[in-house]
Amino acid sequence: MKIDLISHLYPNRRFPAKGPFIRQYHEGIGRFHEVRMLVPSVIAPPFTEKRDFATAPFFQGDEATRIPFFSIPGGRFPRLVQKLLSKAVLRHVEARNPDLVHVNWIYPDGMIIPALKRKGYPVVLSVHGSDWYKTMTRDSHRDLVFEILRSTDLILTVGSRLKSDIAAALPELKPRIRVSGNPVDFSRFTLPENRERLLQELNWNPDRKHVLTVANISEEKGIHVLLEAIRLTGQKNTDYHLIGNVPDSAYAKKMLAEIASLPEVKLYPPVAHAEIARYY
Repeated sequence: MKIDLISHLYPNRRFPAKGPFIRQYHEGIGRFHEVRMLVPSVIAPPFTEKRDFATAPFFQGDEATRIPFFSIPGGRFPRLVQKLLSKAVLRHVEARNPDLVHVNWIYPDGMIIPALKRKGYPVVLSVHGSDWYKTMTRDSHRDLVFEILRSTDLILTVGSRLKSDIAAALPELKPRIRVSGNPVDFSRFTLPENRERLLQELNWNPDRKHVLTVANISEEKGIHVLLEAIRLTGQKNTDYHLIGNVPDSAYAKKMLAEIASLPEVKLYPPVAHAEIARYY
């Protein structure tokens, strides 16, 4: 089967921790099907992180195809952005004419789904959480989100709560929603032969317990809940390790201040997917 897999979030050499699970998914289904990775990339101003992310080379030169498109900052004029994105992506899809298109994220990638369905392509949409909850807080986006979901043949959610919330808003779609967690490659994530050696390499005290969290310092990841739990439990002889990107936001600044007041919490910058198994 020929499948076009679409996601604007996809790791590269400059930003290896952005969406590594999408790359693993790409590699996984590529073992069974002819999969092409399409990465819509915003045409951003020079000397910005968005521009760097949208132009950095992939790990292998031919593993994905970038699709540049114009967007408008702040989520403004979503219908105009939908037309620009759909036109850019459709050129690539129609050139290959796949048997199935699998889109990740309701927004922005999912905006192409109505156009794909008008062309007759079967479409699967993976919803990851923040794309539903954040987008639904905007009145200007709600109708668009509903149109995207109603146009989709099969909706995959990463958890049962997300499935329930979407079904509660759109009950008629319940038969089309399935729970499908992110895949795990057990050839990479296995129990180590020598845990003591890893503890030494990471400079972790072997006489203490260790708790690990891998998540960006953002509200939807529940970092505030984690820190409150640490305060309430008061676990002794335990180190808490938090690995994640720190966005430039008021929430992240507040969390950094709280982390600074908890000496047992250790904060690390993002770790490449190839290395993260050592921490687990």
